[in-house]
Amino acid sequence: MEYRVSWEIDVDAESHKEAAHIARDMQLNPKSTATVFKVKSSRVEKELDIGFRKPEEMFDIRFALFNRHVNEADVRAKDAFLALYDQDAWDKHIQPFDDKGIMSILSVEPNKFIEFYVFTIYTMVNKF
Repeated sequence: MEYRVSWEIDVDAESHKEAAHIARDMQLNPKSTATVFKVKSSRVEKELDIGFRKPEEMFDIRFALFNRHVNEADVRAKDAFLALYDQDAWDKHIQPFDDKGIMSILSVEPNKFIEFYVFTIYTMVNKF
């Protein structure tokens, strides 16, 4: 069965791109209460608050990054990154760590690209 899942939030921002970043940050924040989704199919339309998994049920950020293949998080996070940024940003900010060993990404001062990628992996591995 096919479902349409939507999540809406009102955001104050200076631009459409900033609004998208703010909304995405809210989704990725483990303490966020923005966990209500509308789910619709040909048979049902529901509004669900999925909350979050208990901390003891989640991988920590290092373990999630190391196991980024879980739930195809590595592929999906790259797709999300490229949808928001571009191939040049990937090649400059993420690919070098993939070449050296992904855990090396934790040894540098994070920028917005690294933060987005690492937290996207964390979220996808933990199935938020």
